[in-house]
Amino acid sequence: MNGFMLNFCLIFFLIGLQMYDKFSDGFKWISLPSQRTKVDVGSIVLIRWYYECNEYGISNILYNNKEKFYRYGSKHNYTATKNVVPPFSVIGGSNVTIIIPDVDRDKNGSYCCFVHCDGVKNETCTTLVIYLMTYISRIH
Repeated sequence: MNGFMLNFCLIFFLIGLQMYDKFSDGFKWISLPSQRTKVDVGSIVLIRWYYECNEYGISNILYNNKEKFYRYGSKHNYTATKNVVPPFSVIGGSNVTIIIPDVDRDKNGSYCCFVHCDGVKNETCTTLVIYLMTYISRIH
């Protein structure tokens, strides 16, 4: 019986240690886009960020250093900034995806996810580079 209690206490301690490790860090990025996202004109672009944050006040989606969407910690989705018609849509909360349908060259630029978590500011960006495919047709 003593061996059982010792094993039980040890397992309980290890589970508690894992939970402490998981929740003691206030913020961590789980998935990030590459620093440069390359696509062809006319493509559908998906840019994804996934983060974990125990306590945060606000997160923002920026396009060329201008806020386009924001999300408060208690909300599940992002809201477009007032008086702004964003060139893309955003779905998700802490697992956020930017969707740019039928992309054209004027959507080139910097797309960033900014998260203010536990008093610490975290930001990561990708630069969208859009290429125009040239086609050479053969004349007979």
